[in-house]
Amino acid sequence: MLVQRQFEEDDGGVCYIETHDHNTDTGHFRLRLIEFTPRHFAFEIIRTDHKYVEVTYDLDPKQFGEVRPVVDIIFGV
Repeated sequence: MLVQRQFEEDDGGVCYIETHDHNTDTGHFRLRLIEFTPRHFAFEIIRTDHKYVEVTYDLDPKQFGEVRPVVDIIFGV
């Protein structure tokens, strides 16, 4: 899954979502961050179905600190 924001102009708080799953819509949607930790990331796509995305990984404190600002920007935290 690709999650992308546009920063040159106001995007109205929506992100572009693209996936290889042909059953999942591609397009512009609002996202809601559910959880972001050094081991787990979850968010909801505000749409009618296929809403929940969850990813697990293992970031050390330095990596987590580097990624945190990007997550804040994408989700408007």
